[in-house]
Amino acid sequence: MRYLLVVIAVLGCTGKKDNPAPEPKVASRSGSAVTPTAADPACADATSRLGAWLGDLTAEGPSPLMADGATLTKLDGESAKPIVAAPVVFVNATRVTFEGRLLSTLPIEDHGKRVEDALAADKTTDTLIIIDGAVRWTDVTTVVTAVAASGHAHVTFVFAAGTPGKTSPPPPSAVDKELAELAKPVDPSKKAAKLYDPRDPQRPPTVPDKIFKDCPVTDLFTKIGVAQTSVEKERLIVEGFPKAIAACGCKVEIASVQRLLWSWYGHDRGLPLIGIAADIASAKDKVTAVTAVTAVTAKSTTPWSEAGKNVAAAAKAGKPLAFK
Repeated sequence: MRYLLVVIAVLGCTGKKDNPAPEPKVASRSGSAVTPTAADPACADATSRLGAWLGDLTAEGPSPLMADGATLTKLDGESAKPIVAAPVVFVNATRVTFEGRLLSTLPIEDHGKRVEDALAADKTTDTLIIIDGAVRWTDVTTVVTAVAASGHAHVTFVFAAGTPGKTSPPPPSAVDKELAELAKPVDPSKKAAKLYDPRDPQRPPTVPDKIFKDCPVTDLFTKIGVAQTSVEKERLIVEGFPKAIAACGCKVEIASVQRLLWSWYGHDRGLPLIGIAADIASAKDKVTAVTAVTAVTAKSTTPWSEAGKNVAAAAKAGKPLAFK
């Protein structure tokens, strides 16, 4: 999962010592709470509410992708929902890539041949398609048709959700600035940050080190890291953090814990997303009044910011889509 990759990035980062943490705050009371034992009633209440918030966060799931470099079309009224990880065809305003590999520039001049060839070698059953709102319908049609011709007729179009997910964003915390920097796209013109061996006693403190400097959680991190299933990882997160924080008497800024987990789940890397799944009809499928195929069409110059909404609406009918 992507949040585990973010965990690795966070654990490898350095920074200066933070000021003493303010009084614990928790953003939400909804969800399934875990009530750890704590001598201080305020600590017990704070950790219980943290468990509820973590329950919401894990239920929504991590974001498996980033849409950096594209202005996504927003579906008004649609809430953010988990998107299952899959290979990504990325169409921004100037080029088409597949899993980061350049396939074509826009406008597409080879009728999507390179796109079709690249995806034909991939044996996964689903494909995510991210399209910049400025891309013209003619290029969208070429890409989608090529993806379907490669044997990937089931796709998921990625849009920006009109409304956020259930989990409320974390309140301001002492680690906001540091984690916001980590969430930014890598600048290839700058020197890469040095990664330290976690076992090196001379390494600078990581973000988790700072957050939990007075609250031991080493065993919990180890258990999360070796958990064999996503269900087990989520259980350890929802139950483990409140329990560990209660055990140390809430000597931690809970807002920072929320902000850390928010970043692990990829929620600080862009807009809330929603995936619209669709089956793409082949060129052989004829669209008639009696077939179960829906034609989607637009003028060749129509931008995806307009046409994409029509595609999303058509996909909800459940019929294969024929791009024209």
